[in-house]
Amino acid sequence: MMNKTWKTTSAGLLGVVMMTVVIFASPQFVAAENNVMVATVQNASDDARNIKNRKHGDISAATHYMGKFDGKTYVHGLRFANVELPIGARVIAAELQLYSAGGVQDGKVEVVLQAETGADSTTFRDRHNTPGSRSVSAMASRQVLDQADWSTQGFGDTIAIDVSNIVANAVTQDGWESGNAVTIIQASTPDSTGYVSYSTYDRDEARAPRLMITYKTSITNTVVDMIDDLTDTIQVLELEIDVQTSPDTVDAGVMAWMYPGRPACVSSDEYSDGRIINFLKPEYFTVTSAGQVKLLDVAYAGCNGFSPENVASVQANSDYSFVTVSAGGDNVEAFFNSSPSNRSNAISTFVSFVVENNMTGVEIDFEGYGAWSSETYSGYKAFLQQLGDELHAANKQLMVDIPPIGTTLEQSYYELTYQEMAALPIDYLVVMAYDYQYDYGAGKAVAPNAWVRAIVEHAQKHISVDRLVIGLPSYGYYGREGSYALTITASEVVRAAAGNTSFSRDALSYEMKGTKNGISYVYQDQESLDKKRAMIESLGVKFISVWALGGNEWFSE
Repeated sequence: MMNKTWKTTSAGLLGVVMMTVVIFASPQFVAAENNVMVATVQNASDDARNIKNRKHGDISAATHYMGKFDGKTYVHGLRFANVELPIGARVIAAELQLYSAGGVQDGKVEVVLQAETGADSTTFRDRHNTPGSRSVSAMASRQVLDQADWSTQGFGDTIAIDVSNIVANAVTQDGWESGNAVTIIQASTPDSTGYVSYSTYDRDEARAPRLMITYKTSITNTVVDMIDDLTDTIQVLELEIDVQTSPDTVDAGVMAWMYPGRPACVSSDEYSDGRIINFLKPEYFTVTSAGQVKLLDVAYAGCNGFSPENVASVQANSDYSFVTVSAGGDNVEAFFNSSPSNRSNAISTFVSFVVENNMTGVEIDFEGYGAWSSETYSGYKAFLQQLGDELHAANKQLMVDIPPIGTTLEQSYYELTYQEMAALPIDYLVVMAYDYQYDYGAGKAVAPNAWVRAIVEHAQKHISVDRLVIGLPSYGYYGREGSYALTITASEVVRAAAGNTSFSRDALSYEMKGTKNGISYVYQDQESLDKKRAMIESLGVKFISVWALGGNEWFSE
């Protein structure tokens, strides 16, 4: 814990009154009730449009068209001034609210919405300052609009478009202050064949576009505001405030898993060699076939297992430490088929462990999602709800690993959905965007670029940027080409097993591939890691988690 002391003094004190206020600084642990603020386009220069790829725009148009109108696609800009969102507030939801202008044409209407970069955007001054010329964030929301909403709505209530992720990204930019402006850039895609229309400020300021944001502020901000009020009105107190901050959340970071036993015994040498790892996540617990939680200590699991010395080493070489609890297949089913008291005892064990060992939180890695029944999934959600609540009450965090879902077909494999996971008290959701070879056989990449991109874009629709973590593979595998009997292991082991096999870089995944005598070998080198990370971060992702330390390559910087 980090302690800070604030004091206010004045002359003429007859005595000293000591007041201690304990503040949990992270809004993800202790938060006020949801707050709602609404910003509106306030003048004609705050909404503008231009035909795509045209240098001149229009800041006085009464109507904006999303989709393809009269053979043209438009780029629109909507600037919302005075967005009163405190620094550190967490965006729960954000809606772009528009009034239909009545014009609708059948056909596909697809739009991409992004926020302008910069912490305080400016107005569209004239026809030369177009929305299409503005720099936008990599965080994007691609949506196909339902025309029925627009044709039946007429001139009644507003129609809402979800912009939660892009607004959350906009208000976490460097330099953000409460009262700054947020500009949303909306571009129609070439695939559009129909259109819908909405009113601008120029048509009717009462029907101008609106931005409604639901957010939570940390209790830190609340108490600090109270203290400011106190110091303005009470001049005879010396206030000594001992601020105990919970493990701070960060704007971005690199995470790494480490598991016990060979071939990962060199993990401690790797994480202590100077490389930057913000979060270390050792696996210290598993679930047995009887559904019981088991501690993986050094005596049982060998290297990287739990010991006070190993925990101290992990904490000395990272900013945040999470204990990973791993289980899969029948063991997960056994856990959720066990008695409620067994699951409650497990939660107590995990919370006590991270408190006693001064770790940041718990990471749940329960896999085999595709085989889960609806009952198992319901039990899983109830378990996470209770675990998250109890960890937060202890000023600790919860991280949960979830499967890669990028298409409707992939979603059909699972009861689990990103939407429902995002509704639980989970601080970080880790999408394990790798293991593609398990679905398509030996010879395939571990994480093809197009597949990863689709997964990230799907996740960003449901998980805010401050909670989304994308898993990145550093490992490799080998197996008979086309088969599903695979040996998953460290990249250095794959290279050793391959002998003098000739390797080449796969352009579609950046991974190293080779085949000899019908055996396919795939592994990651430093270049593939660097390129994968750059691609993921270019999509607006702030957190990555690498599987795993122990005989694998690392980033060049």
